[in-house]
Amino acid sequence: MKLHRPLHLVLVLALSAAVLTGCEEEDPVESNPTPQAGSSGAAGSSGAAGSGGSAAGAGGSQQAGSGGSDGGSAGSGGDAGAGGSAPVCEVSPDDYQPRVDGSQKDTWPACISDGNVYKPVEEKISTLARIAAFEKIAERLGFGTDKVPTALEFVDSLSDYTVPEGLESRVARREDEHYPPAGKKCQDMTVEELAANPDRCVGPAKIAPLLKAAFEGGAKGENPRLNAARIEAGLLWFLFVSVYKEAVTCSAAPKDCDSSLAYYAGSITREEAKGLSKHVKALEQETHDRVFDGSLAVRCWRDLDKSTDGKDLEPALHARALAQLDKALHKGVAAVVKAQLQKLSSPLGDAAGVHVDILGRSLLREAKARDAAKAAILEAELNKLPNPDVKAATDALDALFPCP
Repeated sequence: MKLHRPLHLVLVLALSAAVLTGCEEEDPVESNPTPQAGSSGAAGSSGAAGSGGSAAGAGGSQQAGSGGSDGGSAGSGGDAGAGGSAPVCEVSPDDYQPRVDGSQKDTWPACISDGNVYKPVEEKISTLARIAAFEKIAERLGFGTDKVPTALEFVDSLSDYTVPEGLESRVARREDEHYPPAGKKCQDMTVEELAANPDRCVGPAKIAPLLKAAFEGGAKGENPRLNAARIEAGLLWFLFVSVYKEAVTCSAAPKDCDSSLAYYAGSITREEAKGLSKHVKALEQETHDRVFDGSLAVRCWRDLDKSTDGKDLEPALHARALAQLDKALHKGVAAVVKAQLQKLSSPLGDAAGVHVDILGRSLLREAKARDAAKAAILEAELNKLPNPDVKAATDALDALFPCP
């Protein structure tokens, strides 16, 4: 038995909304081991893209996250992609395992997450409204389909994106916590300062310009399918970064733990998958479950660590939770990229290339931290878009991100 331990519009005219400070809470609210995924597999709702308009890469320099990178091996079962060989993924001794006897057999103290249910820090989770906006944009622009959206549909989607305290407001201030802090908050930087800190300031420096150009182009009737793909991939990139960011800043703002899960799942349950989780769950159920396990680990740590000043009483436990979440999250995004690689020769290949380019590059930082040689292969294939060696790129992703 586990013991408790005390611890603790026509273009909406202005595409730049005011950037607000503070945590994610201040907004409108919408009330064992088995084989893991192989190389391909059917893509979920992610659809699209060509190498046409590339986003600035997320990749690059050194790693600095508080959770570490590889945090051990990965979860129980998995779904092998079509034709892929499946590595056996072992669970790390550090991992929180709420699906195994209510966490009775892992090395974590008893906590609020042991029932395998996420219990929010606060009743109202404002981030859910942003994921609802993502879903509205996805339906209108036809993410993952052959729909050719109209200029008016881009304008209406822009309205959803720029709603006060909505997606745009968070993209404009999003920082990647894997990189060292800059001298000041990215949202307070000049254009020149952002250019000097593009990796840390990924939201305003990279993702926001990508989305702005895609909304503007679509509203003018330019390359509608490709611009829709850029919007989808850019928003997925934002969600990917946000999950980890909120899990880190939950140290000072407990409700950010809720935002972290909401940015992934669009809900607080395993079953109701929206946004990024919809893509991951459709491709690799076990990877999806491992991301959710990681979110429960973050909530477990937050339950045990009662500090709220950003100075963890249990820093090692927080680091373990972050590593578990981050590892599974990278495996999920890698699965999305692999699925899009398989679509490059399809009628939707140009749009698939956009996803491969944008989301593939978002994995390069972690890839370089794990294996520089294999990361170089992946980056070289991304640089060959729209005609990469699909097998070489897929093999590199499988080697770099084998387990969640």
